[in-house]
Amino acid sequence: MTTRSSNPLWVLQKTVLVYTPDFKACCSARLRIAHDKTANRGSISLRFTAELANLSGRSQVLTLNIPPEIVEKCELARISNVGLCSSDLLPKLPAPVTNLSAVSTLSLILNKTGRFLCPSGVESLSPANQEDLDLDAFAKICQSTSLRLHFSKRQFVEKELNQLEFFSGALRSLQAEHFDYARHGVVQKDWPFSLLLDPPPYSEERVSDRVKQVDPPLYSEQSEQAVGKRPRGILSLLIVCNLSFNGSLIVSRPMVNVT
Repeated sequence: MTTRSSNPLWVLQKTVLVYTPDFKACCSARLRIAHDKTANRGSISLRFTAELANLSGRSQVLTLNIPPEIVEKCELARISNVGLCSSDLLPKLPAPVTNLSAVSTLSLILNKTGRFLCPSGVESLSPANQEDLDLDAFAKICQSTSLRLHFSKRQFVEKELNQLEFFSGALRSLQAEHFDYARHGVVQKDWPFSLLLDPPPYSEERVSDRVKQVDPPLYSEQSEQAVGKRPRGILSLLIVCNLSFNGSLIVSRPMVNVT
């Protein structure tokens, strides 16, 4: 009797809360993790559904793909702490919980931003609602190199958390999973959003230093008396100072012919 071999492809799909400490922004997204142990391939993707103005307000799926080669660090914390997940994020989890001990966090550090995929034929993307905070957060997540994926433990069934931990340890040694862009009707874009990211944090100290640098010199009565009052009007005489070839200072007053 032959035994049936297990499927080498493991796929995990969950709704997660994605947070980026780069911009302190978060939103829910659909996570897909694939790990083919036989082919030594894998990938992480985050899918976000948005209503776009330049697509007649229709909902479209936008995807951030994270291939293994851009991952510098991938760690799973089975039990989160305040350094990974602040308590104010707990109500935003897909399966809300009341304490951090019920949250697991997958942390990713990337050496560059992931691959953004959007519907083919789209030059730029604009939100149907300019106050769509979730789309704004997803735009910032796409431009981040530090991501935290928060789960509620009760989202997992038996052994899923063990498999996720195994995947997180193997990810950096994997090759990217093949993805057929044309078959899925998507294209890769560098930055198609017509959204502006928040500027760097305001620094009063830096602004103060710049103001000091451009302040004019203090007014000096003594200096003005030494030079004399500047004549006003069309026939004002300007003092022109030039250095002669032998290094001496020559002060010349242009001749003005007044009739």
